[in-house]
Amino acid sequence: MTTVLITQCLQRDFVDPIGPHDPLPNLLHVGYSEAARLLGPEPAAGPLAQLIDWARGLAPDAIDLIHIRDWHDPGDPAQREHLQRFGAHCLQGSPGRSSSCAWMSGPWRPPTSGSSTR
Repeated sequence: MTTVLITQCLQRDFVDPIGPHDPLPNLLHVGYSEAARLLGPEPAAGPLAQLIDWARGLAPDAIDLIHIRDWHDPGDPAQREHLQRFGAHCLQGSPGRSSSCAWMSGPWRPPTSGSSTR
């Protein structure tokens, strides 16, 4: 039996560490306390990294890792309202759309035709 681990929106624009008094970079960022809880003082060795390292250490047929990533095309009129409401985030080609942690880096593919980007 395979286990599935699903992560969602662990991208820089959502979870990158910020200072305790820094403004949120957008309305979807988890904030100082939650980013610190997820990533710890050293993101490459923090709680989230430990979980992913554990999962990657399992046999390939024992677990499927699914990383759901947000992605927006700022030139798409259909996405304009969403970006205005929540602030610019995970924009095509921007550093903020990439994973917050090197251990989650990998081939990134934009949504396929028919996929929702909102």
